Amino acid sequence: MGKADRSLHLHESDGINPYGRELLNVLSRGGMSGTASFPADMEWVPDIGPDFAIRRVLPGNHPSAKWRQVLRLAHGMCLLVVAAARRNTILISWTRTTVEDLLLCLLAGVGCDVISIAHNAELRGSPSRMRNRAYQRRMRTSARVVAHTPEALQQCLAHVGGNGNGHIARHPLYLAWVEAFASSRKSSTGEVKRLVLLGAVRDDKGAVDIVRIMSLLPSSLREQVQLTFAGPGRLEPDTAKSLDNLGVRVLGPFDKFVTDKELGEILAEADLCIAPYRRVTQSGSVMLALSVGLPVLAFATGGLIQTVSPQGLVPPDDMEAFAKALNDAWPDLELGRLREPRAVWLRESIREWDRALFG
Repeated sequence: MGKADRSLHLHESDGINPYGRELLNVLSRGGMSGTASFPADMEWVPDIGPDFAIRRVLPGNHPSAKWRQVLRLAHGMCLLVVAAARRNTILISWTRTTVEDLLLCLLAGVGCDVISIAHNAELRGSPSRMRNRAYQRRMRTSARVVAHTPEALQQCLAHVGGNGNGHIARHPLYLAWVEAFASSRKSSTGEVKRLVLLGAVRDDKGAVDIVRIMSLLPSSLREQVQLTFAGPGRLEPDTAKSLDNLGVRVLGPFDKFVTDKELGEILAEADLCIAPYRRVTQSGSVMLALSVGLPVLAFATGGLIQTVSPQGLVPPDDMEAFAKALNDAWPDLELGRLREPRAVWLRESIREWDRALFG
């Protein structure tokens, strides 16, 4: 059944990551239409034209009172039921709660066309047993599962115990976000090396390894480094103290939600995005940096291999190689860029998502 025969409803209950909004941009450019619901706080909804009707309730910035989140969640679930009654294809970008997954299992069980995007092989954090089981069942009962790389799809299906209809479609560029919030890049003075580590501060995102990498840099370079943790969280006291002892100037992490405007200003001032991720299926943070034209240096792991050009990749977990590449990067910064020209990436995104959703 082609896209002309079915309308699409996208559901995403993540109020921070712009992934779902950027996916709408890709789908709209590919001639798809329908509705979308975001039952979570978010700062910004892109103007993508009349192709998708954006459904949201009680707009406000993240975070919000729990009662407002409950109302948003109830509203989003009602829209799922309405979409199912209209025989829409339901595309699930993110869920945050057990009750969402259980409702989607029910809808899939009565014949609704539910398609799930597999961002990670398993849920992050420490989900409850019920939440994990509901997520696994939702993945197994979905008509199709879409991932950004073959490895991610294989890992997800292995984790949930499924062998269903899997498809590969690449991560969307963050073009609408760039148009709305990216500021003009500021020229580097050379006196300060402005590095940025995007996203939440977590060990698997390099927070535990950053001290080792900085310690391997020549002291003359290290003393010029300004390292910004552009995301929520906190550094362990020992990590913060070690960075200070090494002479590295640190900004962040932040104890509040980083607004899109603030993030745009941070990226405009940065020289280089570093992503010393230990393991990752794909990274929206790296995609955001590449979308604004910021060079990237990362470990060659997971979906980053298909996303970042080879100049910006070093062997996984090799701290010495990472530090050497960082030291050798100046002053030209000939490091990782988007692996393909932007126009090619967008064209292939449209083609792959069309095939994944409508065969």
